[in-house]
Amino acid sequence: MATQLTTLQIDALKMPGKHRVGGDGVGYLYLEISKAGGKVFRLKYRLGEGEGRKEKRYTIEPPYPQTSLKDAREEARKVLALVAQGIDPTAAKHAAKEEARQATVLAQGNIFRVVADRYLNKKTQLADSTLAQYRRALENHVYPVIGEMPVTDIKVSHVDVIVQRLKGKPTMARYALGVTKAVLGYAEVLELVPRNVAHGKSELLPDHATKSHPAFAKPGQYAQLAELMRKVDAYQGTNPSVGNALRLLARIACRPGEIVAMHWRDVNLEKGEWRYTITKTKNSDGAPKLQFVPLSRQSVAILRPLHEASEGRGYVFPSPNNPAGHIQADSLLVALIDGLGYKRGTITAHGFRSSFQSIAYEKLGVDQVTLELMLGHKMPGVLGDTYLRAEMEGQRRDAAQRYSDFLDVLRHKASAVSDER
Repeated sequence: MATQLTTLQIDALKMPGKHRVGGDGVGYLYLEISKAGGKVFRLKYRLGEGEGRKEKRYTIEPPYPQTSLKDAREEARKVLALVAQGIDPTAAKHAAKEEARQATVLAQGNIFRVVADRYLNKKTQLADSTLAQYRRALENHVYPVIGEMPVTDIKVSHVDVIVQRLKGKPTMARYALGVTKAVLGYAEVLELVPRNVAHGKSELLPDHATKSHPAFAKPGQYAQLAELMRKVDAYQGTNPSVGNALRLLARIACRPGEIVAMHWRDVNLEKGEWRYTITKTKNSDGAPKLQFVPLSRQSVAILRPLHEASEGRGYVFPSPNNPAGHIQADSLLVALIDGLGYKRGTITAHGFRSSFQSIAYEKLGVDQVTLELMLGHKMPGVLGDTYLRAEMEGQRRDAAQRYSDFLDVLRHKASAVSDER
């Protein structure tokens, strides 16, 4: 193979294109310079016999100067030796790379992250959103602890670390434990581990006590509820949106976070209804739940002047600092404590919802199905999310009106008592 370029000449070359280094009748080596200045050795060769003879190119990696001129010549000789035997060197190189990759996979096949990836790739029946949730839980909470560990080295103590890091988030702790258990269960099926160390370890989870919301809901507390209603109806405050949101929240069954995000596009005052999507509750098919909220005459009376003032545009309870945004749910609790003088821990904005739930069922006789629908809870059964929502609107409207009327009676009694003082 005759030499046509030296190392010094290669270093000096700047012109993009192909520059022959040397060769013979079987093939020749050349240096190709890209427009960006990169330099790489390639070997041009012919493979086959007669009419089937094809011209091909073989790239020598890595590029120059990582691959020296001497190394390039040596590899070119080896490649041409394969060509002389009728072996395609490009195909041989790809096969060698794949063999090396397989060897790496085999060597790392018991790494937890690799096993988890294999497990998720098999779950083709799962929705993309579900797989995304799995991956987020793994990346955020599981991999930082055991992601790079061989599954054979993972112990119960490691699983406990994952859970303990989430002790302030019991729901996510349970989810992360479930994902970890699923991956290690897959490792057990593959016989990578003798047993799943995360199986049956729910005792590691923090206690998930039911969160209570202080509320005036029992007959013995009706006087306190009446006084609360009197104060709420009279409340002014520095931000009108907060007072109006509290007055409406007291009369309907939605969550504080939902009412502050109420938008006029979802409200129909003529029909007396509000329809919006609940992000907290899903239908049985996993889709967001569309909630129907009947508005009593009292609720419509609260909303109508606000609708006229805003011309029915934007949020119902806009933020004073950002008219394009809405007030925050925390501002309702602040108003109850700082504005109305209640002690922290004795009352919550969510307590209005709890009052409705108890009084509507125990005092007004609202049936459990109607009540659950009004609260936006997920209904069990195949027909729960469709049939019941359509069939119970009349009952829900009646319950909403009767509850508002009940509150008015209480409020009037409280006002009368206050006037006598």
